Formats: sequence, C-alpha cells, structure tokens
Amino acid sequence: MENSGTSTTLQSELDEIIQEIQDGETFTCCHKSTEGERCRNTLSKTTSTNLAFLLEKITALLRISSDGIGTLLEEASYLIMCVEVHQSDATVKYVEWSRRIADPIIEIAQIEESVKVCSSIREQWSTSFKH
Repeated sequence: MENSGTSTTLQSELDEIIQEIQDGETFTCCHKSTEGERCRNTLSKTTSTNLAFLLEKITALLRISSDGIGTLLEEASYLIMCVEVHQSDATVKYVEWSRRIADPIIEIAQIEESVKVCSSIREQWSTSFKH
C-alpha cells in the first residue's frame, strides 16, 4: 500500500538525513532554533552510522506501510539530537514525525468505521422492509 503525501514528505526528510550521513559530512544535531537555524553540535560517527541504518529501516517500512514504525521513529528522534543539549527535545521531533504518518491512518480508520456503520444501517433498513 502506497502512503499518502504526508508520509512521503516524512520519507523525503528521512532520505535527506540518510544522504547527508552517507555523504560523509559531519552530521550535526537536527534541533532547530526558533529562528530556524540548526544546532551545530556534531553527532558521533557511531551515532550517525546507527541513525542511518535505523532511518533506512524506517523508510523501507514507510514504502510498504506505517504499521509498527512508532518505536523506530522514537529511537531515531533521540539519535538525531545532540546528547549535550537537545536530546530532551527528541520527544517533540517524535511527535511531529508520528503525526505526519498518523493522520492518514486515522483518516482511513475513520472511513472504514463509517463504512461499517453505513453497512449496518443499510442491512437493518433492508431487513425491516422484508417484513
């Protein structure tokens, strides 16, 4: 199942992070100030490597379905933040990412529930006309 534009945008963001790490550049914390500037604290090579591996798993899963990636996103949200200052803000990033994949899922669940209710009403209605 292909995901909607919301998760595609998330996928693009994660792909950009992976590319930045793979390009061998020094990878810095992803926290952004209120002015939009990114933190300059660098992440260790080990953390960057682990992050790239984890993000590759997440992006592969996003291509199929968003089921079960919450824990992976939570772990990644901590890895992209510097330990020195911004790791306490990882939850904010996790919530942002989760919302970007959850909205389409919630919408589909609501549609499916509406279909069930309509089917039930239709069935009751047709049964009442048979008598």
